[in-house]
Order: sequence, then C-alpha cells, then structure tokens
Amino acid sequence: MSATPLISLVVATRERAATLEGTLAACRLVAGDDIEIVVCDNASADDTPAVIAAAAAADPRITAVRRDARGSMRQNYGTALAAARGDYVCFFGDDDAPLPGGIAALRHIIRTERPDAVGWSLVGYDWPGARVGLEGGVLSLRARSLFGGLTRIDVEGIRGKFANAAIEYYRDGINIYHGCVSRRVIERVEADLGTYFFEPNPDLFSCISNLWYTKNYLFYGHPVTLAGVGPKSIGAAFSAVGAADGKGQAIRDQFRREVEADPVGSLIGLQVRSVPAHTFACVVKANEHMPAAGRLPVDARAWALMVLGKGNAQPPHEREATRLATRLLVERLGAPWTADMERAAEAMLAAPAPVYRGNRLKRADLLIPAGQGRIDQVVLLVERLLGRRPPPELGAGGGIGKALALAAAELRCRLLPLYRRG
Repeated sequence: MSATPLISLVVATRERAATLEGTLAACRLVAGDDIEIVVCDNASADDTPAVIAAAAAADPRITAVRRDARGSMRQNYGTALAAARGDYVCFFGDDDAPLPGGIAALRHIIRTERPDAVGWSLVGYDWPGARVGLEGGVLSLRARSLFGGLTRIDVEGIRGKFANAAIEYYRDGINIYHGCVSRRVIERVEADLGTYFFEPNPDLFSCISNLWYTKNYLFYGHPVTLAGVGPKSIGAAFSAVGAADGKGQAIRDQFRREVEADPVGSLIGLQVRSVPAHTFACVVKANEHMPAAGRLPVDARAWALMVLGKGNAQPPHEREATRLATRLLVERLGAPWTADMERAAEAMLAAPAPVYRGNRLKRADLLIPAGQGRIDQVVLLVERLLGRRPPPELGAGGGIGKALALAAAELRCRLLPLYRRG
C-alpha cells in the first residue's frame, strides 16, 4: 500500500457484525494500492472484532481500530478520522458499500482535478429485514441518480441556500459521509473548531461546516457508493417511519444515552425527531463558531417556516418538540417569533397523522431475494447493471449519452432471470 494513500475509505461501526461483514467484503472488491480501508469499532460486544480481524487478515489495506470504551457516534467518527491517513477521506456506514467502478471514477477525478471535495448521487439499498413486511432486499435505481456528468458547483451559492433555507435536504451541502473531502479542508475545520465532528449528528454537521472551507467542489451525477439501510440502522430508527411502526426503540434509547454522555452536545435535544430542525440547529451552531467575517446572514423566518412546514411528516405526539426547538433557534438568532411562524406551528400541530407505507415499491425498485441480499453481492449486481463508464471529465455527460446508458441498464435489469421488478 502507498505510504500516503490517495483515498481513505472509513467505516465507523458498532455491533452490526452481520452487515459489517458484507460491507468489508465490498470494500475489498475495490482495486488499487492507493486505497486504505479504516474500520473503527466502538467497543462492540458482538462478533464485530472477529469480523474485522478476518477481513484485515485477508487484505493488508485494512486498518483496524478499536475504542477502549463505548462512546457516542460523534466520538467514534472522530477516532476513525484520526486513524485515516489518506489525502482524501470518504466515510460510509457499516451497512453501506463502495462501488468499485465508482471509486475508480473518484480516483480519476481526484488525480486530474485535485478538488477540495467531491460529491455524487446515491443508489439506495434496503437490506433484507429493513422494510416492514418484506423478507428480501430492495435496490432503488432512480434515473435521476444515474449516468450524469461531472460539474463544478458554486459553493457560495450553496452557502446562500443554507442561509435562506432554500434546500431540499441536508445532503445539499458538502458531505464526507457518502462524499469525499480533502485533508486540507479537514485540517482547516479542525483548526477553527478544535474538532472536525462537532455535533451528535456528525455527518449532518460536517456537510454544513465544510461549506466554509471548500472552494473547488465537484459533483458527479453517478453513484460512487451504495447507501444501505440495515435492520439496525440508526437513521431508520429515528425516522418517522421507525417511530410509527415501533421499530428501533432500543437503538434510539442507546443512541440518546451515548449522546448525553458526550461533552459535545446539540443546540436541540434528541427528543426532536425532525431532520429539518436538526439541520437548522447545525446551521446556527456552525455559523456561531465561524470567524465573524465569514458568518452567514441566516434567515430565521425562512428556516422556521420550512421546518414547521415539513413537520406534518412526523407523528403528532412529536410535533410539539419540533415547535419548541424551532422557536429556540429563531430566538437564538435574535429574531422575533412572528405571527406567521405561530400559524405554521399551529397548522403542523393540527395536521392529521401521516400514513406510512414502508414496504411500498416504486417502478425503479428491484427486489433482491434474501439469500442474495448481502451488500457485497448487491454491489456486484449494481456494477453489472450499470456497466463500465468512461472516466468522468468536467462538462461531459448527460444528453443522448445518459439516455442510451439508462436504456442499456434498463435492458440488463429486465434480462436478469433471478430478479423481478417491483
């Protein structure tokens, strides 16, 4: 392996041996001695150490790290980052996976452009057992996420959208989780904040804080990693669906205990289940810790109306916590709680309970039999479906080339005799 790897693929894990084994097997499918694989175990009590040891014995690129005592997710991410040596760092979870063709494209982008950060579109995969009522897995192949080109993104424009709440999702920022960030950006964040991960939701906070330190940001409109959701996913446990169907209570309780023991806390508590509210909190927190000359003019009204407007997706018993958190953040910004904010809050509180259909399939969803659902097996399927692509170049891609590639992928999908479309 190279003395200084070009890319560190980092997995922070905790007691998910069943999915981690597939994730590490998928990592080993990635070619190249300029890649290192860092896996950090948060003092797991299951078979995780044995899974890591077996993978490390089979691949010298794997660096195994184990915390002596259980910490929060943020602390485990920090330990993992400290062990990474690459010029560029990419985090993903222990139910996710890199795509070999995607990492090859990422390597080419880095070597030719030397950007501060690279983002990409995602393909999602729900492991067997992750969706209520389905035994198999579900691979989601959305046309909008496939076969796009490589473009340079206006970072100041993104900062403006976060200031004005003109975003769809927190991943509209610059991600190190299912994204790639250069060492120079990481070091600048650490120099100003004292730590890179500065919030209980480490991936959420970092995608916002990176906006202050990134100038050359490229986005690749094709997947580099596969975003998995396993039966023990923290994100799924804290989602509205997870709350509604009763899944994940033990996962949520454990996560809260670990966050409460972490000296670095959130501006709003984990009783708030709203992702937009936590995104608002991270914008406020990041902005407060930036040098005064670089602070954003955060629009408290726009953020409040956006958070409250999306609160209808939560179960009714959780909405009051979102209202209180939103008001706290508005007032922390020194802005008034206005009549239109109160009306939006009342509309959120009065809205009917949403109906969740966790096992509803869309046309682009591909059902994976449970016996073929380990994520390294799915990675090989995705590579087969998407085929090989030429190295991505700035400004290239899209148009007729995208249409032809999508048609070819659709044909391959229909010809697979062992799978059926949903």
